[in-house]
Amino acid sequence: MEFIDGENLEKNIDIETAKELGKKIGLLHSNNIIHGDLTTSNILVINKNNIKTLCIIDFGLSYISSDIESKGVDIHILFQTLESTNSKESHQFIDYFIDEYSRYCKDYKKILQRVDDIKKRGRYL
Repeated sequence: MEFIDGENLEKNIDIETAKELGKKIGLLHSNNIIHGDLTTSNILVINKNNIKTLCIIDFGLSYISSDIESKGVDIHILFQTLESTNSKESHQFIDYFIDEYSRYCKDYKKILQRVDDIKKRGRYL
C-alpha cells in the first residue's frame, strides 16, 4: 500500500477544495461508483508546491451501482460530516460542491432531491 502524505479534508477545506471535491464525486457518480463511506476523514488534501489536490481514500465499502439512493446516501454522509466539522462555513462549501457536482454528474437533480429526501427521514431535524 502506498503512503499518501496529506491531511484530512476536515482541517483543510476551502472554496477551491470544495469545488474540486464536487468535480471528483460528480465523476465517480457519473461512472456509477459509490464510495460507501464518503466522510471528510476519507478525503486527503495534498499540498505540494503550494498546489492543493484531493485524494479520496478507503474504497473498502465501495461498489458499482446506478441507484440514485446510493448516490444520495454518499452525498448525505459527506454533507453531514462537513456540517459537523465546519459548521460555520459548511453551507458555503456545500454550495460550491453542488455547483461543480452538477457540471459532472448528469443525474444531479435527481440525486440532490434524494439527498433532501434522505435528510427528512432523520429522527431529528
